[in-house]
Amino acid sequence: MKLYILIFCLLVSLNAFAEDEAPAPETYRDPFDSVIPDESSGVEASTPGQEETIEPPKVTIEGVAWGVDVPQAIIDGEVYKAGDMLKGVEAKVFKIEKNAVLLEYKGKIFETGIQKGTTEQKEAQ
Repeated sequence: MKLYILIFCLLVSLNAFAEDEAPAPETYRDPFDSVIPDESSGVEASTPGQEETIEPPKVTIEGVAWGVDVPQAIIDGEVYKAGDMLKGVEAKVFKIEKNAVLLEYKGKIFETGIQKGTTEQKEAQ
């Protein structure tokens, strides 16, 4: 009989601890409420196909040192390697290739060739 009382007390105490660990019902999210912000919340929801057009930064690639341990590029008279931030422009040198430099600008990658007179830039795929 003492064993039954002991088991009963043990189960009651375990049940009391289990109830304390459960989250409060007010913290639950209503599964029928939309997670997409509505217009009254002040947060704009982006729709597919409505992307902001980002123009590449206006820089001049004057040359590339390719056959070395750490490839470098001369951009607007300054020497940079991959990972460096450009001075005066919020762009980062993403990668240096033999005939082009890939720049990361506002979350997009742009490929810029070595200029000889005119500037021609295109978005990297």
